Parts: sequence; C-alpha cells; structure tokens
Amino acid sequence: MRTACTTATLLVATLGLTANAQTPKVLISDAFERVTGNADPENGPTLSDWGANDNALGGGILQTYITTPTRGGTGGVDQTVQEADGDEFDGDLDNEGVIRFGTTMVDYDLASDPDVLFGGGYTVSFDFRRLAGFLSFYIGYDPVDAANTDGGAAFGPVTSGFAGEHAWIFQDDGLGTGRMQLFESGNQLLPPGDINGAFGISTELHTTLITVSAPDGFDTGDLVTASVSVDGSPVLDATHTVASDGMHFGYVGWSANSGNAQIDNLVIASLDTAPEGLEGDFNNDGVVDDADIDIIAAAIGGGSSDLKYDLDSSGTVDAADLDAMITDVIGTLFGDANLDQTVDLLDLSALASNFEGTAGWAGGNFNTDTSVDLLDLSTLASNFNQSAPTVPEPTALVMLTIGAATIARRR
Repeated sequence: MRTACTTATLLVATLGLTANAQTPKVLISDAFERVTGNADPENGPTLSDWGANDNALGGGILQTYITTPTRGGTGGVDQTVQEADGDEFDGDLDNEGVIRFGTTMVDYDLASDPDVLFGGGYTVSFDFRRLAGFLSFYIGYDPVDAANTDGGAAFGPVTSGFAGEHAWIFQDDGLGTGRMQLFESGNQLLPPGDINGAFGISTELHTTLITVSAPDGFDTGDLVTASVSVDGSPVLDATHTVASDGMHFGYVGWSANSGNAQIDNLVIASLDTAPEGLEGDFNNDGVVDDADIDIIAAAIGGGSSDLKYDLDSSGTVDAADLDAMITDVIGTLFGDANLDQTVDLLDLSALASNFEGTAGWAGGNFNTDTSVDLLDLSTLASNFNQSAPTVPEPTALVMLTIGAATIARRR
C-alpha cells in the first residue's frame, strides 16, 4: 500500500507551549494589520466588520469573522479593525480587532478539524485589553445565534439561555486589577466565582492562552476540559461532559459591552499535527477501506475535479483512479466486496443480496454508479476465485454459474 507523509511545522514558541512529543500546528492566525470598518458611530451599522484573518502569524485556514448586528436602538458600529484610540496606546497594540458592544466569532469549526481531532484539542492565544465594561472569551456558542442576535449580543454567549458551553469574563475588580469569572452554559460557576486580582492592572495589555482538551473528541459523553492562563499564569479551568453532538465546541469568539475591548495577535492551533496517513484514506479515519472506495467512486461518478482523487497522477479524475485505488492503494481485485484479497462466494453473496438495488462497494457495486447490476456481476465473474491473476478452477466456474443463475431467476 502506498503512503504519503509531510513534515509538520513546529511553532512551540509562538504558542507559548512546552516542547514535548506533540507537534502543534497553527491553523488560524491574525495580526490585524489592516483597517476594516470605522469606529465613528455616525457612520451607521453597515461598517461593522472584522473582515478575514490574515494568517500573518502562521496557519493556512482563511475565514471571515461572524459579527453581530449593532446594539439595538442605538445604531453605530460595534466591531472594527483599526487603531482604536489614536496614538494613546502606540507601542502596545498597533491595529487591532475592536469590540464595543456585541460579539465576534471565528467562523470555523475546530471540532471537525482533523489535526484537532488527532491531537485531542486546540489552543487559542491572543493579546487583549479592556478599557471599560467586560470582555469575554467563549467556546461552544451557536454561530447562527452569533450572527443573528442584536440588543443583548454582548451577554448572549455568556449568560443567556442559549449561551456558549464555557465563557470567561475579563473585567475590573473595583480595585484597578483584573477579575475573572467563569460561566458554564449561561450560569456562573461557584466556585470559583469571582477571581479578583487574576491579571494585574485591568486596563493594560495582557496575553491569554486557552487550552481546550478533548482526548476522546467532541461527541456525546466525551469530556472536554478548558483552561485559561493570563500572562503565563494559570487562572482556572473547567470540565464539561458533551451532552449531545453539535454543541459547537469547535467555535470560539469574544463579546464585550459598553466599552472598548481590543484583540490582537490571535493564534489558534491544534495540540498535535495529524500525519498524512495512508493514500486513499479520504475520510481520515486511519484506514483505507470500502468507505473510502465509495467516496472516490462517488467523486468520479459525480464528475469531481478535486485532484486529491487523482491517484494515478494523470491530471484528471476518472475511472482510472478507481483502478488505482483498488489495485495499487488497497492491493486487491475488482469484485472483492469484503476486501479480503480474494473474490469468492462471500463476495458473490454480498452482490446477490443487493442485486437490482443500490449499494456501495461492500454491497457488490464495483463501479462508479449507484446500482448493483449485471455490470457488477460481470466484474466479479472476471475475477472469481482469484486472489492473483490465475485461471479459475472448473469447480469455481460451476459455483459461479450456479450463483449467476440464481440471480437471473430473481430477476
């Protein structure tokens, strides 16, 4: 079987992680060196925008941020990317993502990313400053709600009945230093309750690292632990049991209220990098099997031009690539429904049970259509009782004839 591997990029220093056996992979980053939107409330809600990430700090995934409509009834702009406060903070942040009231979300599902699943989680690192009110960072908020909620948009991911799975609030503790609060599914967790003095002077620039650990994935019943550190010091963590699939644990974002929250130097990374496993493993489950055959057959039958299916390197996706999948990648024969490297009565039985119906490779469909028919029977017959190109024995021919006759009678 042919395999293909690449060398993963190690960006431990960028992530603030300790070098170990894992190889983190930066997926998305943003240095915010652009101007998008305008902070002048007189310019109206249509300029509320963070645009797309720039990947200036690594990564190859491009997405356009989801931003809420502006605060209900007040108009104005709530999310921009620019030098938010003139020259007052030059030297700390240059251009940055700004939220005045509302929420901004990364429009990418990390919980479905193959590197995140392989590594058992992801990290989100960013610089932040909040000048008034609160800034929250959240995971597990529904992107549809993020895009459609106005008015209470700042609080939706944190305290509403449809809040995210976890949210951390950064605010002032009344003494000029930073306070943090942890919310789970809209409810503040007590303990830890309010953590006063969590991160120095509340209006200064700080760096936070959120680590989401999901060693078993993000399916129902899996445990997901999210932890946060500020300026290199651990603050708090929480573990959540996934109650049902589709809980949006792969979506992350920020919200702020009645102030000026600033975000910069965003880096989102997987905890490890998945190897480019077996060639032909189109569903990335680590095994090349009948499910992968069905995927490439459907791609060929549907006229796909995606060159990941071009297994014979011809520059086109066609039936020759299915030949390469069966003979070169898997190393078997057409007609081998159960992929045991032999075409025999077990394979004929699988075909017979689906004859004149629809099925995939395991059900006796050996070409790029969706039906099990005489074409598939002919394919099986041409390789019957073979595990290598040999002439079938007479007894094998008799059994095949009987099987074919049985199918014909069923027609």
